[in-house]
Amino acid sequence: MWTLSGEPQSSSNQVSEVGTGTFKVEKRVFKNGLVLLFIPRESELVVFHLLLGLGNIFEKEEERGISALMQETLLKGTKRRSGVEFSRAVERLGATIQSSSNYFTGKVVMEGPAEVAEDLLGLFLEVVKAPAFLPEEVEKEKRFLIDLLRSLDDDPLKAAMLRFKRAFFGRHPYAFPTLGEVRSLERITPEEVVAWYERTFVPNNMVLAVAGRFDREKIARVLERELGEIIPREFPFPPKDRFFPASLRIVDCKEVRDSWVVLG
Repeated sequence: MWTLSGEPQSSSNQVSEVGTGTFKVEKRVFKNGLVLLFIPRESELVVFHLLLGLGNIFEKEEERGISALMQETLLKGTKRRSGVEFSRAVERLGATIQSSSNYFTGKVVMEGPAEVAEDLLGLFLEVVKAPAFLPEEVEKEKRFLIDLLRSLDDDPLKAAMLRFKRAFFGRHPYAFPTLGEVRSLERITPEEVVAWYERTFVPNNMVLAVAGRFDREKIARVLERELGEIIPREFPFPPKDRFFPASLRIVDCKEVRDSWVVLG
């Protein structure tokens, strides 16, 4: 799903070091815009932490929930392995991996034993560069998110907070759950999830941090080979803010024992 350029992108990488004392971070910026942070630590573990600009504020009204749906489906298989096979490969290395999104960022995080850092990186890059996004998995995760959204009203406090955010933020993306909206999720297709991935998982929208005990030069060579040649693309910018200009009161009566009032 990623495009390689014909000329090396990493030949003009910028390298700098920040921090003092025992806490130092090496920062490398690839020519294609990807930012790489090396944070060496005396530890038995290594962590690969990828951050991207995505989430509520990057989505149009009709797209609400597409970031959450993409991140929920990301780990459900790659072009090479099924979801079960990928999970077993991660478990065999004694590692964990997770992906999620919030209002303004998405992340993919893998943690495991430092002694198999290069093997971990191979799996990490496999899921970041070549997720399968099988239609049946997208539909399954879509139903999961819709059920979660519908269950929010079962908790009086969560129901009150939802209404407070809608009153305070109006139609701004902050007014809505990071899971999206039922009506928009129901209309999102697997093809649209793939298109969203291709728009957001681009090198100039990525910061990758590597922390723990690892061979810096070996990891750097792998990342330059796998990520340094990817052509950057334009990615979606957040829409202009849309707040209600005046105060608003919402009263929603439910047959429950608890009562909650939210002021802000």
